[in-house]
Amino acid sequence: HRYFVNGHKSRAKGHLAESEEMFRKAYETLVPGDADHAKGSLANEYGLALLKNNRPEKSIPILREALAANTRANDQVGIAVSHLNLGDALSRTGDRGAAEQEWGEARLAGQNSNNQYLVKAVQQRLSGEYN
Repeated sequence: HRYFVNGHKSRAKGHLAESEEMFRKAYETLVPGDADHAKGSLANEYGLALLKNNRPEKSIPILREALAANTRANDQVGIAVSHLNLGDALSRTGDRGAAEQEWGEARLAGQNSNNQYLVKAVQQRLSGEYN
């Protein structure tokens, strides 16, 4: 999907507003019959783009949709990423307790998928090493 690819290209170049626009367009093209894995992935990317553009409040419902879709798809990595991003968004809104709860869920899903990168990312957040 061209919007998805262009969103990644824009983010890699540091063009965050353009990246958000591309991921929004990709997200808006989803239809009810699309696979949950695709829905989860697109919602995660769009939510992350909103978060990177300093709009955590707007990202939270999108990231919750990503979590629900990834859960339905039983995608452990997607579930971990959804919890990680949701924790980051909640942290930025000042809700550290809820953020830590999400990060704890991300750690469990990361461990379930044997994804040490995600487990390490969670540890950085919980220890305060991540901004």
